Amino acid sequence: MARNNWLFAGSSAGAQRAAAIYGVITACKLCRIDPFAYLREVLDRVSPHFSQVPG
Repeated sequence: MARNNWLFAGSSAGAQRAAAIYGVITACKLCRIDPFAYLREVLDRVSPHFSQVPG
């Protein structure tokens, strides 16, 4: 990804979040894992815990 693409992240925090997602996707590809399937599995496992958080 080109350096100028980070200009469109919106903020420093947005750029950091995007970098984390790109890192996970790259790691999946290196391990020959489908990134979409991996992220879906992770979000399916984590999402029930968010419904139990008070507030």
